[in-house]
Amino acid sequence: ATTSNGVTYTTRPFAGNGVGVTHAGGANWAALLNTGAVVLSADNGATWGSRVATGLTAYSVTNQNGVLVACGQSNLKPAVAISMDAGATWITVFNGSVGTSSRLTSAVSGAGVLIALPDGANQPLLMSVDGDDSWQVSTKARLSTVMAYGGGRFAGVNGNTSQYAPV
Repeated sequence: ATTSNGVTYTTRPFAGNGVGVTHAGGANWAALLNTGAVVLSADNGATWGSRVATGLTAYSVTNQNGVLVACGQSNLKPAVAISMDAGATWITVFNGSVGTSSRLTSAVSGAGVLIALPDGANQPLLMSVDGDDSWQVSTKARLSTVMAYGGGRFAGVNGNTSQYAPV
């Protein structure tokens, strides 16, 4: 945790191997463990609570307008779970086919759109445009391994190529 805009950090241990973290609103934070569970902090990372199951093997967690979104795998299929209470409880909202991929590895959000990236090259994207209520498999193939949102557009890179799309 930092209170100096990243100049200095305070280290706080928690049970598990953290692989991701996202702000969950106010003083709340959710850290994703390599087991797919999350641990929660309600005091800006000063202390961390016990593990909370997401209901899937999660590979990433992000905050979409106050809703935590975990992407991963359940029953050998791509899956998305959401939490509307800062990570205390999770509901699986998608568990189905996305091309030939068996999991979702990350997600990026912006302008009310959430894009979940499947594992593997040239797989379709999974998208939600209605606040995570429904999910559609896009006809656009995933070309990027890493994506971000800013300046009114999504951008991605993969090796020596890049792509972008305005919202």
